[in-house]
Amino acid sequence: MASALLGWRSFDILKLFVATCVSIFAVSSAKAECSGEYCMSVKITSLYVDGDASNWVSTSGTETGLSCSPDSGKLLRLDQTKVKSDWLYSLFLSAYTTGQTLTIRVTASGQCVVRYAFIEPL
Repeated sequence: MASALLGWRSFDILKLFVATCVSIFAVSSAKAECSGEYCMSVKITSLYVDGDASNWVSTSGTETGLSCSPDSGKLLRLDQTKVKSDWLYSLFLSAYTTGQTLTIRVTASGQCVVRYAFIEPL
């Protein structure tokens, strides 16, 4: 195995490097999409804080593709009655300020309420 690695020419290593860079770029430039119960590879575009115990988030995706009903065709609600809602808001605020992409899961029907979210690997 070691002799096989030592036999690689610099041209082969360069090809491997270029292929790796191209695949990373392809993954990082994946199109933001919302469908069913998920918004995938989206960025947070707006955060709204409502004084009546609701916070809202909008993304770079097309929320009208979700199976639930986004408020004003764009807004996903954070349920402030849930124990970890402040953690979700913190995650969204962090993703907004750093420009990271997220996957967000929402309810299947009715008003779109965020169930969970995670920041996607870089």
